[in-house]
Order: sequence, then structure tokens, then C-alpha cells
Amino acid sequence: MNLIRQGDVTLRRTGPAPVTVPGHTVQLASGDTSAHVHTILGVEERTADGRRILVVPVEAQLTCSDPTRHAPILVPAGTYQVLGQARADGSWVGQRQYTPEGVMEAGD
Repeated sequence: MNLIRQGDVTLRRTGPAPVTVPGHTVQLASGDTSAHVHTILGVEERTADGRRILVVPVEAQLTCSDPTRHAPILVPAGTYQVLGQARADGSWVGQRQYTPEGVMEAGD
């Protein structure tokens, strides 16, 4: 299993990319406490069976708006599932952490 991780964003490669796909900039996550955002350039976003899917037709760059928090990562061409949990409002939850008070979202 191929995993790529940048902060709260984890991508799991699920297969090759289709031959032609339009490229867009997709926001994958935003930091709740620091207001930074994670974006990937030149991809197509899809939803399949409630899963968030990215089609990366050619190598793409996963970036963070605050480069002091996370360095850019090159994502090879392929199809990826964005790992996380969907909230009722349609937004996505990244990492979760255990605390004595219970399970909560992890800060970036």
C-alpha cells in the first residue's frame, strides 16, 4: 500500500491514473488552529461510494500555505483515496487522537 502524508492529509494510492484528466487545484485540508491549508495542484477530485478520490494525471505537488509547517511533497501520477472521516456538514476530518477526555481531532 502506498501512502503519502503531509500533516493531517494522508493519500492512499489505489491505482493508475486515467490517460486524460483535467487538472484543478484542490484544497485537501485546513488547519483548525493555524489557518494553514493543504492543496494539490493539477488533479481531478471525485467521490466514489462516499470516498474522496483524487486522480493525479502527472506528478503533482502537495503544498501547505505555511511552508514552515510542511515542506512540499511530489505525488506520483495515479489514483488516490483521501483518508479521513466525513462530518455531517460535508467537511473532512483528518487525524484523530486519544485523550483521557475521549477521542478528538488532532491539531496539525
